[in-house]
Amino acid sequence: MDLPLPSRDEALAQPAAARLFDALTEAKHPLTTSEAAKVAGVHPNTARKHLGHLADAGLVESGSDPGPRGRPRKIWRVGKDARIAGQPPEAYQELAGWLGRSVAVLAADPGEIRAQGRRIGREIAEDAGSGDGTGVLEDSLRAMGFWPQRKQREDGTRFTLCNCPYRDVAKSNISVICTLHLGIAEGIVSGAEAGARVVGFEPKDACLAGCTIDVDATWHESEGGPRMRPRDPSVDET
Repeated sequence: MDLPLPSRDEALAQPAAARLFDALTEAKHPLTTSEAAKVAGVHPNTARKHLGHLADAGLVESGSDPGPRGRPRKIWRVGKDARIAGQPPEAYQELAGWLGRSVAVLAADPGEIRAQGRRIGREIAEDAGSGDGTGVLEDSLRAMGFWPQRKQREDGTRFTLCNCPYRDVAKSNISVICTLHLGIAEGIVSGAEAGARVVGFEPKDACLAGCTIDVDATWHESEGGPRMRPRDPSVDET
């Protein structure tokens, strides 16, 4: 007889499992079992058991990544539909830190918020190590709680963001939050893969979500910067 799969609340009830899930969301890129165990402060065997339970609950997913001398390593990443107690993942503490770093820049020149976002994105890409820009961006968007849906197109890849973890803040600061997030996405993609660029960004109502990010892995300098489409003025943010 098959045993019922653990619920997401049950999987996170164990402190070690919760710390492992936090480690993956904070890293914003896949971790090996040993890496996750080290961040969470648990033995690798304990980590392996709890990561398995988290995977059964749909909170994390496993994959493989070439290791030294081509030997594949098992890696873990945040699940594409990960939710905690039916609520969207939140990232306000992280956003507050990013905005705190940007206050001085904003005071001098509001347009620099995007450049500050790029710097933050390049830091995220550097922490992720090797990987293609599109994949690193997807892992980062998952970890931040945007629930990205990926669709391959003739001219590149489109991500539709099915949740905005910053919606309460974005309602009154949409231009700042979206510009910062665009810069972060640009920094992640270009920092992770030479020749890859964000070529399109379309913000939507933060409460409804649905923002899109277009990535082209064959972008050339002569083609200019990304097309940031204006939000539909018929959408009421109040």
